[in-house]
Amino acid sequence: MTLFFQETLFDNSAMIIISFMVAFTTYYLINSSREYFLSFLYLPASKSPTNAKLLGGLGFTTGITAAVVYLTATHTQSSLVTKSDLSFVLFSLIPVTLLTVSGYIDDRFEIRARYKLALQLLAISTFASYTTFHVALNQPLVVFGSSVVLGILLINGTNLLDGLDTMTVKLGIVVSLAFAYLGMKSESSVVILISACTIAVLGSFYLFNREPARIYMGEIGGSVVGFLFYTQATLCYKNLIKFQNGYKAFSWVIIACSLPLCELGISFLRRVIMKKSPFRGDKLHLHYILKSKYKLSASATSTFMAILYGSIFSLGYVVAKYSLPQLGALVSVALIVSFYVSTCYKEWASTISESLSKNLFLYFEEKTVHVLNSETLNNISVTVMKSSTKNRRSKKAA
Repeated sequence: MTLFFQETLFDNSAMIIISFMVAFTTYYLINSSREYFLSFLYLPASKSPTNAKLLGGLGFTTGITAAVVYLTATHTQSSLVTKSDLSFVLFSLIPVTLLTVSGYIDDRFEIRARYKLALQLLAISTFASYTTFHVALNQPLVVFGSSVVLGILLINGTNLLDGLDTMTVKLGIVVSLAFAYLGMKSESSVVILISACTIAVLGSFYLFNREPARIYMGEIGGSVVGFLFYTQATLCYKNLIKFQNGYKAFSWVIIACSLPLCELGISFLRRVIMKKSPFRGDKLHLHYILKSKYKLSASATSTFMAILYGSIFSLGYVVAKYSLPQLGALVSVALIVSFYVSTCYKEWASTISESLSKNLFLYFEEKTVHVLNSETLNNISVTVMKSSTKNRRSKKAA
């Protein structure tokens, strides 16, 4: 298995180098763009303290596309990449292009959440239709539906893991290494290569995203990186079912995807419980809380989370290997959720209390009851008059 991994990387080292160089060139052009020079790449991040620019996701699109085109042009009969896997990767360029265009429009003009979700569904269902036709021998509707749900969750979960400088780079490398292991286990050289190219593009992005960041991912980045994870998950499942049943194969995939899936699920439920829109961002994600709670830098927070999740993934794979894949997936998800809740519960609870107090204040303010501010009460004086004995007797007689 290790020899297969080494041969795959050695035979296709040029492909990995090309992905790095093309992505680096894209980032260099974005960083050099001005209003009057390469204006279509010039998009400053409005809230950036370092005047960083958006559209960092374009590097993933150009780098991966260049790698796939090179792999297709140099493919031979003796190649470790099968024709079936190559056709999957080639077809994936269609939804990648769609996600890139929609992400670019969103970065420029901010499209509504429902339209964004509709475009994601179009891209995911297009790829899921193609893969279901080639993978699902039984229950194609179940496979198609599961594939679409997984794709949507991965894209949006990955998008949430982009809150700090270098965070996407470090967490993306951990997830890519998890898929590389699955590619080695399922003897899928194309999964190994996509993982290697993704790491290469992340490496080039790091040069522009490290503190202080000059380029941010933008909407393109989260969508395209999430779709790359989804493509690898589909290819892993396709090749794992050759050796084991579908439930076990899917469990292996869930371990690799557990981080973005848990991030999205926890964020969604938290916002629903707090009676907020699930689609509206906030600062209650784990990385924000870790950064403020322990006074860490963005880079230190990202490194800590990468090491933590790398350890969780490793433990999940050990449990899956020596017991059951389903148990390994359960352990991975349970550990991530436990760490989230134990670290963030106090901040979440205090925010919920503040929200309830504010809503209660507004409720009384809308009624006939007048709510007085404490500052107003400071200006109020109460004088108690002591009535005379004669007055009290007269009142009593009356």
